[in-house]
Amino acid sequence: MGPHSTSAPLYNGPPLDDHNRTFLEWKPLFISQADGHEFTQFYMNKAYVPSDLERSILSILDDDVQVDKLKHPELYHVDPDLSEDGLAARHKVIADHVQSVKSATLKSETAKSLSRLRALALTFLNSSMVDSLRKLFSNIACPFTLYESIVSRFENNPLTSDPAVLNAQSQKVKYHDGDCLDTLLADVKSIASQYRTAMIPSSLEITAAEYDAFLWANHYMVKLMPWQRVTCVRLLLVSMGQLTPLPPDRI
Repeated sequence: MGPHSTSAPLYNGPPLDDHNRTFLEWKPLFISQADGHEFTQFYMNKAYVPSDLERSILSILDDDVQVDKLKHPELYHVDPDLSEDGLAARHKVIADHVQSVKSATLKSETAKSLSRLRALALTFLNSSMVDSLRKLFSNIACPFTLYESIVSRFENNPLTSDPAVLNAQSQKVKYHDGDCLDTLLADVKSIASQYRTAMIPSSLEITAAEYDAFLWANHYMVKLMPWQRVTCVRLLLVSMGQLTPLPPDRI
């Protein structure tokens, strides 16, 4: 994909859905196609700049100098009556100006080309998702950030996008003789860190009434977010026999 390309290639294959049913199939196919369009590094490195980007722009620098000469002929004028020293000084001034024109063009065109390539990479990534996911991530304009968000949502926590699953997992964290308490607390931390993502419905193509029902059915997750670690630590201590369980009316 050259730096002056304007047409946006689109992903061709099963799209990534919002139920985490296609991620494992989608990822290698997406990366393979992204490699073919030289987009992959835009998803892996936020500061990525193609090594040949500036080199591809060098060919237009002389053209810009010619345009500048037409616009500002006085900046290139050489008085024939100048002395030898004056003539050398004048040529030095002109050479410095030519270099400044080329530097400004190189900087401007590099920024434009990089912005264009990032936009193409973003469009390609968006084309690989269902509409509901595109809407979910519609405020992200950086291909690196968007890909990172997708991986965080689907790959890092592939089986814990359901609030009920998270709640059930937290209830299973118990201490047994010989267990490492640090490991159990790390499990608690991992579960608690996923609550916010879990509170996003698995499908965004739902009615307002369905969304309200989802929030009501899982409102306990909101309460669990700030207290889950404390509660799980208490349960761990109870299971270790180091703390008396709370009576039912106080749980």
